[in-house]
Amino acid sequence: MIRLNLTAAFIAVLALAGCMTTTAEAPVPSYAGVEPVMYTTNGINYRIYDKPQQKILFVEIVGQRWSASKTSTGSVTKEYFAEKGQNCTLRPASLVEGGGLEYRYTCVAAPAAKRPLRYCTNEAQCRDYEKRGFRVDREFVGVSSSKYAHRQWAFEVLDNTRQGTAFLHFRKIPSYTITDFEFEAVIERHFAKTGRSCTFEKVADFGEDGRKYSYSC
Repeated sequence: MIRLNLTAAFIAVLALAGCMTTTAEAPVPSYAGVEPVMYTTNGINYRIYDKPQQKILFVEIVGQRWSASKTSTGSVTKEYFAEKGQNCTLRPASLVEGGGLEYRYTCVAAPAAKRPLRYCTNEAQCRDYEKRGFRVDREFVGVSSSKYAHRQWAFEVLDNTRQGTAFLHFRKIPSYTITDFEFEAVIERHFAKTGRSCTFEKVADFGEDGRKYSYSC
């Protein structure tokens, strides 16, 4: 009996620790579980935590307490909405304890044809993009993938050999800016690994959401 009680207590402690870890990863407890979007402008790295159903978002500067102006943060949030093809109006920001600004907003829905396009690699990601207001292309869903480590980034290459297209995405790292050179080095490694000599060109750039290439071998 004592052994069972100790086991139950241990499980409870683990569960509590798991909850504490999830909350600690968020800037404030109310944003626990929200995946941040990284933005860099004027040499400053920002994280945006968006809760579209509640029409509220939180903006923080990476690696420092709040020191930038509300105007500069407003421009970052405008870029964020513009990339999603949304016309949104921000209400005045509220300074949140812990270092960051919280905005409430309202948006005017854009026509489907004008919404930015995203290529998803699995159904969960497709649903996430749709929820965030993007048009979704499922060309690479179900396509086999290859993983590569390049410098400090971890890449995944989805190669649609029937279409002669490849989609590359990577794990984001705060404070690091990625360029086309990194993507090109990885796709060249992929062709060499698969025993092909191919020419390629970038056909779509989705920033932190990846790149699409067409190729011929």
